[in-house]
Amino acid sequence: IVAFGKHGGREVNYSSDLDLVYVLHENIEESLEPVAVRFCETLGRALEDPMGRGKLYRVDLRLRPYGAAGPLLAKFRAYQAYYELYAEAWEVQALLRSRVVWGSDGLRKDWEQLRKTTCFGRPLSEVSLDAMLAMRERIEQTCSANDIKRGAGGIRDVEFIGQILQLATGLDPAEPTTLRVLTELGRTGRLSKSDCEILARGYEWLRKLEHRIQFEDSRQTHEVPTNGPALMKLARLMNEGSAEDRKSTRL
Repeated sequence: IVAFGKHGGREVNYSSDLDLVYVLHENIEESLEPVAVRFCETLGRALEDPMGRGKLYRVDLRLRPYGAAGPLLAKFRAYQAYYELYAEAWEVQALLRSRVVWGSDGLRKDWEQLRKTTCFGRPLSEVSLDAMLAMRERIEQTCSANDIKRGAGGIRDVEFIGQILQLATGLDPAEPTTLRVLTELGRTGRLSKSDCEILARGYEWLRKLEHRIQFEDSRQTHEVPTNGPALMKLARLMNEGSAEDRKSTRL
């Protein structure tokens, strides 16, 4: 089981999806493949279906090759072939934050080698960079001005800067969190330390704000509310209200 996105980068929110991809060993018997499919389906239901006190997580399987149209799981060599021949620029960028969260040591090593080869085996081309920038621009144009994740200057922008510089310079720290990447970019001179510190402070504040927005009912939203009472409540949770307001709020 391979985690992508926030789960792959060890940065899960209160209301994050779990972006998962399922990989079969090459030597698995053909008769066991349907069993593996049923297992993956059952695991997804166990994580996602509502229970007495709600559900555990939202599961998103669309980062697998060919997205929702692709098979639920495939053998490792099929993933190798896909990333070598068909993967788009944004899929390579997504692969950067992937890791095996359950599986054999052999598969962990194979996947890590696939990740390194795909992401760092060749220089980042201008074509790939232009494609990534174009997708980022499209996302920004379709979101609300109050969206602190996908909007201009939001969470995704900080992550995007770090990931692009990773791909362009070959930076691959053992701990792939955004804050660690920013630290390493500054330490190695790939980006000025002052810029990295500004980005890190902004990122930490925005992530805190994102968590506070999602506190209530595990809402999967990244938009700052616009009505007065909700905005005041959020300010109190962020410890940004007046001293009098904060007295009545348990953080």
